Amino acid sequence: MEFTFPQFIEKEPKIVGPLTLKQSVFVILAVAICFLLYFSLPFAVFIVAAVLIGTCAFALAFLKINGLPFTSVIKNFFIFTLKPKIYLWKKGQIEMQIQKEEPIFVPPRGGTPAFDKSTTDKTAGREKSGPKLTTKSQLGNLFTKIETKQK
Repeated sequence: MEFTFPQFIEKEPKIVGPLTLKQSVFVILAVAICFLLYFSLPFAVFIVAAVLIGTCAFALAFLKINGLPFTSVIKNFFIFTLKPKIYLWKKGQIEMQIQKEEPIFVPPRGGTPAFDKSTTDKTAGREKSGPKLTTKSQLGNLFTKIETKQK
C-alpha cells in the first residue's frame, strides 16, 4: 500500500492568538512606536505618522507577494539592486575572414553530360551559393549564423 506524503509544507506556529512570532513582533513594534509618537508629536502629525507606520507594519506582517513574505521580497530587492550584474552575452565586433572557394563540379553517373538533379552533390550546391564566413571559435560561428540567418 502506497501513501503520499505532503511536501514543502511551510507552516509557522501561532504564538500570540492567530499571529506568528514575526507578525506579533511587527505589530508590537508598530504599537510601541506609535505610543511614543503620541506623546512627542502634535496630534495631526501623529495621525499621519501612525497611518504610515501602521501600513508598513501591516505589510511586513501579513502581505505576501507570489507566496513570499514581504520581508523576503524587500531583502531580495536590495540584494538584486546592490549586487553586480553578470552578463553572459555581450554583442560586440567579431573578426571575420572571407574565404572564396572554387565551385566543385560533380560529373553525373553514367557518363552523360546532361544535368541530372538526383546525382549532384547537395552540399556542393550550398557552398557554391556564396562566400564562406569563418571565425576563430565555434561560438563565433554560431553567432555569425544567427546574425546572417544561415542554416
